[in-house]
Amino acid sequence: MKIKLLILSLLIIFVSTGYLLWGYGVDIPGKIFFLRLNVILQGFLVSSILSLGGYILQILLANPLAEPYLIGVSGASCFGATMAVFFNLSPLFVFRSVCAIFTGILVTLLIIILSIRKKFFSVVVAILLGVAFNSFFSSLIILFQSFLL
Repeated sequence: MKIKLLILSLLIIFVSTGYLLWGYGVDIPGKIFFLRLNVILQGFLVSSILSLGGYILQILLANPLAEPYLIGVSGASCFGATMAVFFNLSPLFVFRSVCAIFTGILVTLLIIILSIRKKFFSVVVAILLGVAFNSFFSSLIILFQSFLL
């Protein structure tokens, strides 16, 4: 009796799966293409925004080798994500990203404000402040990670 019930349940599973995949009016390749197209467009949009941000950073600092690590943006963003984990906001992954973006933008604005001397933007001061902020946030990250262990 148990074998008959097992065979019947497997038959029902296979029939229902076949009905869902190749059933009446269901366009599986169209749905898969739509999902892949969505991911492709999101990847294109994100990579375009990242490349534009890198280009603006290189123009602002007049340095073709400029990167977010140089002005402390990446260190501040990582610190924001670490603080989200430290204050137990980590189950909600959105808060990690929001904290990282917020601290990155805050430090970028702080570096720009501190780099303006006599109404002119000083590239050397911006780079030195960025390196100082990056090492400061790196040490804070290590400190908070030691508390988490």
